[in-house]
This record gives sequence, structure tokens and C-alpha cells, in this order.
Amino acid sequence: MRLIRFFMAFCVILSFAACEKSDPFTETDAGNNTLGFLLDGKKVEYKWVKYAALSPEYLPSVMSQKWGEDSLRVWAFLDGAEGCKYIEMRMPLHKLKNGARLNNEAKVELTYEAGSYEEDGKTIQDLRVMEASSSSIYIRTCLKNKVLSGTFSFEGDAIYMNGDTRHHRIANGMFDVEWR
Repeated sequence: MRLIRFFMAFCVILSFAACEKSDPFTETDAGNNTLGFLLDGKKVEYKWVKYAALSPEYLPSVMSQKWGEDSLRVWAFLDGAEGCKYIEMRMPLHKLKNGARLNNEAKVELTYEAGSYEEDGKTIQDLRVMEASSSSIYIRTCLKNKVLSGTFSFEGDAIYMNGDTRHHRIANGMFDVEWR
């Protein structure tokens, strides 16, 4: 019985050790579900998020899905600078093709921590959305219902709870997603 438990524990550890996060700053067109960018020069990339606290399963970190009748939504949980939580890009379906440039044609949002406050003895994070004031997305590979990859950049203002407004530039963005 001990041998079986040891073997099962060994298999679980081995499976976690075999999980390797793909580099989001490498140009790929394989549907690897990766995304990364530079926020004011600091690296920000996708992160794995547990499905539940004690579960060994992870949610997809970078996803694409049809949004309404006319858009494809690419979004990701983030791990990086400035309290960024997730990013979302909604691109018009009719514009998605190899070599397409979407200049200010996609809705791009970055959710960030704007501060926190106390309520009923609990600390509440104030999450806000920074909408892009200008954006550029280049579609490198578009295989409908298979793979979407490309690069992006955008900029916008983040407004914090203390009244500060900071202008942020997102550059060198790369994504490679399985089109679902």
C-alpha cells in the first residue's frame, strides 16, 4: 500500500515538473496560447491560474473565443508589473486575415489594481479598466478556427484611487492562441 501511494505521489510530482510554461516573447504560430508585452519597459506575461485552491487543474491562461456575432476576443490572466490583472483584445472578425493591420479598430483593455479600501473589516481591491486611446494589432497568422497569432501595442491612461493618472505604453506585445 505504501508503495502504491509513493508511486502515485511520484507521478503527480513528475507531471507538475513536466509542465513547462511557453515563452510568450518567442514568435510562434502553433496555437500555444501565449501572450506577453512590455508595459513601460517592464515584462508582463500570461500566468497559470488554479481552477480551485486545492485543484491540480489550471484554467486556460490565454484564450480566444467568439464575442457576439462579429468579434473574436483574446484575453489572458497576467503576471507582471504595475498590478496588471488581465488583458482583453476584441478584434472584428471580418478584418482577421494573414498580414492584416488593425490600427485603432480593436477594443483593447487592460485591467489593473487602482488601489484598495477597507469595508466591513476586509480589504477590497479596486480593479479598473484602462481602455486604449490608440492601438495597433498586426495579424501574422490567421487560420480560422485553428490559430491566430500576431503582435500588438497600445497606450492609455490609468486612473488610481488616490487621484493619480498615469499614461502607460504597451509595446512589443505578442500573442499566439488556439482559435476556439
